[in-house]
Amino acid sequence: MKDESQTHEPTGPSLPSDAERLDGKAHATIARLTGGLSPTALALAWTDWAMHLVGSPSKQLELQSKALEAMAHAAGNSVRGALARTWFMPGRASGSTPFHPPTGRCSTPSSSTGRSRKRA
Repeated sequence: MKDESQTHEPTGPSLPSDAERLDGKAHATIARLTGGLSPTALALAWTDWAMHLVGSPSKQLELQSKALEAMAHAAGNSVRGALARTWFMPGRASGSTPFHPPTGRCSTPSSSTGRSRKRA
């Protein structure tokens, strides 16, 4: 008797199934999101950091203080930007003429005709 493994001619690698292609795409997406690092390793590192933080109240207060300072800084920048009334349009070359928003009332259909609207 002949061994059946010798009766079949070797063939090339089989084409991946739909499920294998889906797995490959999922793995590639995860690799892009994690910078090529293992999601499990990232989760373990985060958990380790969080557990150390739980046991360190002074570090918690320090991080809270830094977060509040950053929020105050961002809020201040927002207010200063809104009060400056000068915005630079995205995509324009630096040093170009800034955009100045129109002053005065908003344009409404009745104001564009020159007639005033009656108030109730």
